[in-house]
Amino acid sequence: MIKAKNHVCPRCGGAVPNREQVGKYPGALSRIANYEICSDCGVDEALRDYRKMPVKGLGDWYMNKK
Repeated sequence: MIKAKNHVCPRCGGAVPNREQVGKYPGALSRIANYEICSDCGVDEALRDYRKMPVKGLGDWYMNKK
């Protein structure tokens, strides 16, 4: 797993694992790439997977939009 650099989620730019506990424990593992992501993005990916909805592709991730 590729750890989030400086506790910044590569998917949304938010804090890993979340705003209240930045860096206190590991974030979620993305379902589409081998990256550590924030808790909110982990939940979003899980719900989209469960509902058979498309997920945010790597090209749309925060780390690729800077």
